[in-house]
Amino acid sequence: MSESLEKSFLEVQKQQMKKARELTVDPERPRGSYTNLSSGLDKYESLLFDGRSLLEVIAEMRDLFPDETINILDFGCGHNSALRELKQKYLGETPIHATGVSAGDPRTQEEKMFDESHQIAFIDKDDDTPSLSLDTYHIIMSRLAVGHLVDPLGALIELYNSLRQNGIMYIDFSINDLAKKFVRGVEGFRKSIEEARKVIDDVKTEGIDIQSDGKKLVIRKNVVPLSFAHVKISPIVSTGITEMGVYIYE
Repeated sequence: MSESLEKSFLEVQKQQMKKARELTVDPERPRGSYTNLSSGLDKYESLLFDGRSLLEVIAEMRDLFPDETINILDFGCGHNSALRELKQKYLGETPIHATGVSAGDPRTQEEKMFDESHQIAFIDKDDDTPSLSLDTYHIIMSRLAVGHLVDPLGALIELYNSLRQNGIMYIDFSINDLAKKFVRGVEGFRKSIEEARKVIDDVKTEGIDIQSDGKKLVIRKNVVPLSFAHVKISPIVSTGITEMGVYIYE
């Protein structure tokens, strides 16, 4: 990731973790440990997969890649709760390997031990970690992460590049989320919505298999490289809470 992108990702994830610690104490956990606001596989399935279960998405990938371990990435995973639940549910013959990416590691020792024993990797972006590996993941899913980044379109490109050919990613990045990056004030928000829709239409025209229902993006990787040629990002500006990039459509 670029330095500015990674910086924003770290800051937003740390704020979410702090809020989770303040507001969502779980009485079933040992004192001092907390749930993550975005935890639960059901949240992903209801919001990202159009009513399908993640197991059905895995079955689709299994048909496309019958001889491969199915690699799944959760970008902005928090406690890794969704991937842990997936491992507990998945009984298929095809092996799966799951990886979560988060800023900081809020997992309990018990959760870490479970992850290590069930092939659930964890990438802590507080560490000096490299960019995501190219052509690696069959399924990428992300909630409550991409829309908060300095350069969400840059993040989408990196995620796309890390997909295997014919792999698929589900991102809860809405048209409104994208429009907010074209900062014009309240009066200009309608224009920003138009520009956000143009961004999606542009990549469709270029041959990218992308679908948007206004609330999320579903992108399947093909031979066409993903780029957002008409979008430029301005220098970083401060909003008083965090830093953000401002997009300009040219």
